Amino acid sequence: MSEEPRRKNGQFAPGRSGNAEGARVRRPRARLTGADIDHMILDVAATKTKVRREGKETEMTLLEINLRSLATGGSSRRLSARDTVDLARTAAERLDLLDWREARAAEEERRKAARKW
Repeated sequence: MSEEPRRKNGQFAPGRSGNAEGARVRRPRARLTGADIDHMILDVAATKTKVRREGKETEMTLLEINLRSLATGGSSRRLSARDTVDLARTAAERLDLLDWREARAAEEERRKAARKW
């Protein structure tokens, strides 16, 4: 093998690598689950912000703002408001179902343990 990693024409010498130190070690990214995303959706929907309503400044959640704009018909972005409400509702329903399934599985485990005695 040659002492120089590259030849004069720019190619690497036989048996030599252009990356002698190897690839850097990468940490695996945390994967988001559906439940994680649903929690994020509900967290964003529950975010409070200041709004001026009837001449007074008040705090409302983003979900409440969208619901009120749909109820009063005062929104120029009705589809966006409706989609936001639907997204929050669906996320809440999925989390409720997940909680129900976990409670049901735990109850089933308790019943199995009681039958063994």
